[in-house]
Amino acid sequence: MPTAPRSKPRTSSRSAARARPPRWSPSTRHWAAAGRLRRKILPTPRCRFRPGRRMLALPSSADNRKEPTVSRARHPGTPHSAQGRSGRRSAGPGSHAAVARALSQVLDTWVAPQPAAPVGGGSINDGFRWESGAGSLFVKVSRGAAAQMFAAEAAGLAELAQARAVRVPRVLAQGEAGGEAYLALEWLDLRPLSRTAERLLGERLAQQHRRTAERHGWRRDNTIGSTPQKNPWCDDWGRFFIEHRLVFQLELALRNGHGGRLEARSDELLRCAEELLRGHAPPPSLLHGDLWGGNAAAIPGEEPVIFDPAVYYGDRETDIAMTRLFGGFGPEFHAAYEAAWPLPPGAGRRADLYNLYHILNHVNLFGAGYLGHAMSLIDSVLARD
Repeated sequence: MPTAPRSKPRTSSRSAARARPPRWSPSTRHWAAAGRLRRKILPTPRCRFRPGRRMLALPSSADNRKEPTVSRARHPGTPHSAQGRSGRRSAGPGSHAAVARALSQVLDTWVAPQPAAPVGGGSINDGFRWESGAGSLFVKVSRGAAAQMFAAEAAGLAELAQARAVRVPRVLAQGEAGGEAYLALEWLDLRPLSRTAERLLGERLAQQHRRTAERHGWRRDNTIGSTPQKNPWCDDWGRFFIEHRLVFQLELALRNGHGGRLEARSDELLRCAEELLRGHAPPPSLLHGDLWGGNAAAIPGEEPVIFDPAVYYGDRETDIAMTRLFGGFGPEFHAAYEAAWPLPPGAGRRADLYNLYHILNHVNLFGAGYLGHAMSLIDSVLARD
């Protein structure tokens, strides 16, 4: 399995994270290859989007005080920790009085006028430990444009919590104040996964994946990092993954100036993807969607926790494939998952294809430093055709 560059790639000067999803046009030279192939292998779209979203119910102040809050921090030093990923960060410490007032009103308790300390490791938003009458909070803050991203993350955490499988941070508040968006979560005392926690995570992730929907997709779009992630309801997994994962990222990469070898291999890649996924009809499992090592940890008592999701319903193999992409998950995790719910035949052949989605997203977020990794995965996918 190819590995990510050890050095942190510089953020693309084209601000890929701000880009809206491109629309293919016959007159656009760079997208011609992907467009021709989409028309060829996806002649009759079977994706039916059902708009509408549910408001997230925030806990009452009594609930906040009833359950002890614990600390929450992210593990730094991983590929996602490169700075400047989205260009939508907040103004920094000492500038969040309006957020503090909003939190105090929503939580119905005292909240410090400014955060106590920054929490490092994030690259999309500023993260802070914030003191309140209900205990410490973990609060993400960004500019107002990130409000929808935070709303989707809150909805994703709520969806995962409903599965009652793997622990996720409890959402306390989400909104906008003073031109800033915020998301407040319980403060969890995170530590690296022990062998016991890895085993439990494997067992509980299999349990989470057994929560299924009738179709692939989700009730709302969200983001993967800061890149838009489209989740229209689809009957066919292969069509969903090719159209709303691979083609989307390929077109975005071409739009951001990363053509060349990617454009030259796109026809062959998408044909191979269609072959690999033809006849593969997995149940639409509840997915974390961004399950690399930095988005999983443990709390006291060896209980595993997952966070920063990009939730949708799809092939559970995508979650497992990503656990192998950057490392961070040991043999205890994989053995426990396999014992609870073995992966079907062919999962190894599909893993590189599924991980290509995430590496292409890294190309679009961080720049050309990940192109070599992307091309290695493409070569691996084509070699298994």
